[in-house]
Amino acid sequence: MPRKKLIRQNQFPYHVCSRSNNRDWYSIPMNQVWKIALESLCYAHKRFTVDVHAFVLMNNHYHLMLTTPNSNIDQFMQAFNKSFSEKLKKESGRINRMFGGPYRWSMVQNENYLQNLLRYLYQNPLRAGIAIRCELYPYSTLHYLAKNKSFPVPLAPIGPEISREVLDWYNLQPGLKEDEKIRKGLRRTIFLNQNQKNPESAKPCDNSPHSPLRPLGKQTP
Repeated sequence: MPRKKLIRQNQFPYHVCSRSNNRDWYSIPMNQVWKIALESLCYAHKRFTVDVHAFVLMNNHYHLMLTTPNSNIDQFMQAFNKSFSEKLKKESGRINRMFGGPYRWSMVQNENYLQNLLRYLYQNPLRAGIAIRCELYPYSTLHYLAKNKSFPVPLAPIGPEISREVLDWYNLQPGLKEDEKIRKGLRRTIFLNQNQKNPESAKPCDNSPHSPLRPLGKQTP
């Protein structure tokens, strides 16, 4: 499948995912990988300002949700992935490349999908069986928000303020069928439910606690 043409825009959030080469684990303890990831996020953010909404690090991939006010997703991601990869290689002693290919991205243009997608991101540790609740997983921005802890990069949360009700909803597992719809939606340039062709008529998967997603600017081809 040919790589989709990158759309630079400053209106809507992107979901970005990148996996390690051959989906191998990073070869060093996760607390070290997390430290390197945060250092790399800070480095890229200082060079290219973006709004970071969510970040979840797993043992062989990461999920990032961000908005780019300056339509510079390619510059930010190049800076982040290059720093992340070089630091990982140095710490792990690996010679081969750390990531298996270009990062994958999808734009989220409809507010009704946004919270369902965030829940999908935060539930990665639950699906992997390494956490009993999303907010208890330490390598996620949700952990910082739930604990009211300072994150090294300024966070721009999308959605309602964190509360017990919201956390319970993030931990409510919608089932394999809904998860598969989200996975298929993320393969598109514009994130859509598998059965939804028109984003203007989109409906949330359930009673998600979402807030309006307001356009911020213009797309840049």
